[in-house]
Amino acid sequence: MQDNMKKVIIPIICMLIVSALILPGLSCSGATNKPYYYPVRPGTPEWATLSGLPGMIEACQIPDKTLERLTTSALIDSVLDYPLMLNIWAFNSPQQGFDSVSSYFNGFAEMFNRPDIGNELISRYQRYDPAAVSKDWSMIRQGQYTIKLGEIEIILAQKEFIGKLTEKEKRALLTEALNKYDAKLHSDLYGPLSDSSLWVAGRVLEVTQDLAFLVEINEDPDLGDFLEKGDFGFDAALETILTQSRRYLSDTY
Repeated sequence: MQDNMKKVIIPIICMLIVSALILPGLSCSGATNKPYYYPVRPGTPEWATLSGLPGMIEACQIPDKTLERLTTSALIDSVLDYPLMLNIWAFNSPQQGFDSVSSYFNGFAEMFNRPDIGNELISRYQRYDPAAVSKDWSMIRQGQYTIKLGEIEIILAQKEFIGKLTEKEKRALLTEALNKYDAKLHSDLYGPLSDSSLWVAGRVLEVTQDLAFLVEINEDPDLGDFLEKGDFGFDAALETILTQSRRYLSDTY
């Protein structure tokens, strides 16, 4: 199952790395309502002089004073534009990837501390339409869009984030995750990347401590494994999450 993730993600990442090297970024000011622009990033002369990953990590930290001034919306944009965000996909599972990247990037800690992060991040998620990806787009553009949606879902699946949501926000997130999953199934561009939508849904049910879902977790080791890692290839677990999510939304309507 670990190999499944690598087989799906590695070709896409290769295209995105190439695009980062050949497509220049657009600079923006450090005003509070605008995202932070990383001055050192792939494609800049400075990037080639950095001493491996430690140098890249240091160069891509958001200055503390800038970090504090960013609005939550601008902060989300800054996190999603983090030059080392693709490292999330370099591990055996999305959870391992997130744990690694969040351990050295200061944007995540700031984002999860914002009191309005729930509403802002869910609103951003709602604006992403899986069906917006056109076959007329270049492969690089398609890859950028699908990977970015996956990264948003990895962030949304974090228990640290879900635990701070109101019950209304949890229902909104669960509903949107199901909508995203359904939309992905109607496209042939996502494949196993569709699974991350149900990882979000399953984590919401888990954090909510829904009793019926907790029973399912105890009886199905694969379900527990999928919820822990967010990896690909757990088809039966996905079906359980889908069924239980619909039941939960119906029961709590």
